[in-house]
Amino acid sequence: MSYIIPEKCIKYVKMYQPVIKYNYQLEQEKRKKGFYNFKYNSNECYLVPLNTLFEIKNSISTIKVESIQIDSFKKDKIYQYDKYQDIHNDYLVGYSINSKQEINYVTFEFKDLPGNVLYCYKNIK
Repeated sequence: MSYIIPEKCIKYVKMYQPVIKYNYQLEQEKRKKGFYNFKYNSNECYLVPLNTLFEIKNSISTIKVESIQIDSFKKDKIYQYDKYQDIHNDYLVGYSINSKQEINYVTFEFKDLPGNVLYCYKNIK
């Protein structure tokens, strides 16, 4: 199992964030791997589900892992993703940018996403 620190998560999401335009997420695209973008409390959020973070981690590492762990935003939980058990893919991780251009680590559950979410599928492999 590989532990990913929040700073690495931000780096990975920024590095692989698509340069193509996001589109509004369709109902059938919910919970799919890819990149998510939305405004929340005047912050611009850029997130990926755990399966996408897992693919990013394995694409840049010489040592392939079978599972990852990362802290929740409040650091009160540890989210896990195992490639053989896709059941723990209820979380999105990434970063937000506030009006002062400060970047902060954030996490969301899919059920807590606001309306008007922008989505972009990107194959990492």
